[in-house]
Formats: sequence, structure tokens, C-alpha cells
Amino acid sequence: MKTFIVPIDFSPASINAMDYAVNLAMLVDAEICLVHIFSLPERYLRVSSVSNPGLISGDAENRLYNLRRKIQKRTGNSVRIRSEVRPGKFFETLRSVCEEIKPYAVLIGSQGKAKSVYQRFGSHSVSAIKYLSCPLIFVPNGKKFEPVKKMGLAFDFREEPSEKMIEELKTFAHDFKVQIHVLYINHADKQDLDAVFESGAIMSMLSPLPHEYHFITGKNTRKSILSFCKSNGIDLLIVVPKRRNLFEKLVRNSHTREFVLHSHIPVMSLQSQTA
Repeated sequence: MKTFIVPIDFSPASINAMDYAVNLAMLVDAEICLVHIFSLPERYLRVSSVSNPGLISGDAENRLYNLRRKIQKRTGNSVRIRSEVRPGKFFETLRSVCEEIKPYAVLIGSQGKAKSVYQRFGSHSVSAIKYLSCPLIFVPNGKKFEPVKKMGLAFDFREEPSEKMIEELKTFAHDFKVQIHVLYINHADKQDLDAVFESGAIMSMLSPLPHEYHFITGKNTRKSILSFCKSNGIDLLIVVPKRRNLFEKLVRNSHTREFVLHSHIPVMSLQSQTA
């Protein structure tokens, strides 16, 4: 069974990511797992007799129960949904949950009330990518669900795509029944023949899925991608991080962090190599 994991801190952004995940789940016949992660107060960590973290997680469990009830009522119980409350450091604990469940994808809201997790979205998005090997979808705050019809793939053609990445891409394209638009950002104001060759290899690997290839000329990666997505009706932008990767470039400074933070479409991260 496909499973979407949604970290919940009860902020509007995380609730919005949950709502987006519910709509995706109905689209691809998946279930939802809501995960609330909390840190144990220092005084509890120093007292060995404290063995029941449920004493401080009861409120979160009640709130998650209410969220599940609302979703079940809204969807007519058509989406299976469960929840977990766990103590621990956010990314380490979330990674453990992902290793256990092996999710179809993790959906993360672009902002939240937990400073250590969401406030600096750009840097923490990169942290999530480094900690988690599963597909990640970053949902812009306030973004309402729209059927995903077109996917944009921004990929560094100097990196060799892994079979894992290609298979994940095929899976999403097949399940969402979408067209893939492969984007190459050309900074030299001319087509790079090596990139053309590599794009042909990717097209071969993506066959027989419907896809198109686009050269985008521009010195500003952020503006070029944003402009293309807006003018071509891209519903989901896919990035493939690796080493000095495109996503890190997108969130490296305040201007590009604002781009990702306020993007009008969700951004998905796929791993370029097998974890």
C-alpha cells in the first residue's frame, strides 16, 4: 500500500500539507500517516524513572485523532489514515519512521511554528534532503490542491541519473498520469552538445512515458525555472539533489530561499543515487 507521511506540528502550513496529501492519496489510492515529533524536556532526560513519554504526548494524540476524524468525514472514509506521536530530534526521528514505513513520499509544509524545523525553510529543506532518502514534496504555505497534469524535471545533466531516480520518476508519472517536461538551464546562451546527448539518454530511459525536452537560456536559474513553470502550466517541479546540487543553489541565498518558500507550485526532491 502506498503511504504518504506528513510531519505535523499543528501549524497552518503543516495542516495545509496534510490536506494536499489527502487529495494526492485519493488520486493514487494511498494511505496517510501523520507524524508528530516532540522533544522531551531536559528535566525528563535527567530523571531515569520517567519511562512514559505518553504523559506529555497525550495532547498531541488527541489533536491528531481530531484531524483524522475530520479527514474521514470529508472523504467519506475513502482515505485510510493513521497517526503516530514520537519523541526525539526531528530529522533523526523522521528518518527512523521513513525507514520503517518506506513511504511513497513525505510531504512537508513550507513553514511552521517550530523554529528548529520550519522557520528557515531553505536551509532545513536541504537538511531534510540530506537526512531522508525517500521522495520529498515541499508544499507552499496556502497552496490548495490542483490535479497534477504536468511535471517539470530540473536535472543537472553533468550527473548520471540512477536507476532508482528514473524508476521513481516513472512511478510518479504513471500514477499521476502526467506529462514530464525535462528542463535544461543553459547559462552559456547556446545549446551544450553534451547536454543534448545526455538528454537523449534520459528520454530513452523515460520512454514510453509522455515527455518533452526544453532548453532554457538564462543566467538566473531561479527566474528561468519560475518563468517556465508559470508560462507552461507546470503543477509540480522535480529537482534531483547531488553534491553541489540544483536545490542547494535554489535555497542558498535569501532571494532564492524566498522563491522556494513562496513558490506557487510544490517542489519534489528525488535522490540521484541509491541510498
